[in-house]
Amino acid sequence: MLYKLLLFTCLICSPLFANADLLVSPTRIIFGERDRVKEVILINTGNFKRSYRIEWSEKAVSKTGQYLEINEGTPDFAVSPFIRYSPRQVSLQPGERQVVKLLIRKNNQMNLDEYRSHLRFLALPVETKAPEQSEVAGMALRLDVLTSYTIPILYRTVEVQPQINIVSVDIKKNAVDKTEIFVTLNKKSSTSIIGSLFAYIEDKETGKRIRVGELNSVQMLHETEQTTVKIIWQNFETYLPYKGNLEIEYLGNQEFTGLVFDKSTSNISI
Repeated sequence: MLYKLLLFTCLICSPLFANADLLVSPTRIIFGERDRVKEVILINTGNFKRSYRIEWSEKAVSKTGQYLEINEGTPDFAVSPFIRYSPRQVSLQPGERQVVKLLIRKNNQMNLDEYRSHLRFLALPVETKAPEQSEVAGMALRLDVLTSYTIPILYRTVEVQPQINIVSVDIKKNAVDKTEIFVTLNKKSSTSIIGSLFAYIEDKETGKRIRVGELNSVQMLHETEQTTVKIIWQNFETYLPYKGNLEIEYLGNQEFTGLVFDKSTSNISI
């Protein structure tokens, strides 16, 4: 008997994304007031022909910052009703490249500061030959991997003015070689932001500053006011002799590169 297993994976990407057989660039599209057309480039990096269906996906965000699929209705903040894209399905030979064009049509009723939807590239099943008689007679397992690559599409009607604060930093020691730093962020601005968190330990006596952890692509969406994230502090025991400050920095990524969102210093004994 032949069993067919379907595996579905949803991946949300950052700056340049390549996984399995597809490279997607860029992985975050932002329309401003003066923008009308944007492009996404798809490249088949595999060794076989692959086909992808392109479709909209609407997502909300949980209190912990995780995306949640919206299966019914269209949220008020969805930008998908205002964007047309082409093509809606592509077939790519190995190494072949395809440009997907997005055209936004704005109107006077768009009164939110930021709109968001996600564009999904769904890999369609690869055609396979019928199983051999010997395979059917016994027992076989065939794995068809259906992979979904999802990128956010944003439209901002206002100029972004990031207002983010690090409101608390807590340390939890789980094991000798693994300690967790919980950082709570508060956002007052009405648009989404994205950045990276860095943790440093600084010895009071020598002034030596060592990076002990980092967390990349930490984003807060427009509807998120507060979130708590976790930085892994590896080799915690190595820093036991230090008695100094734990410094946390939240630095901007992508369109926010070069900005320092906030810094926090905790006077602790380790």
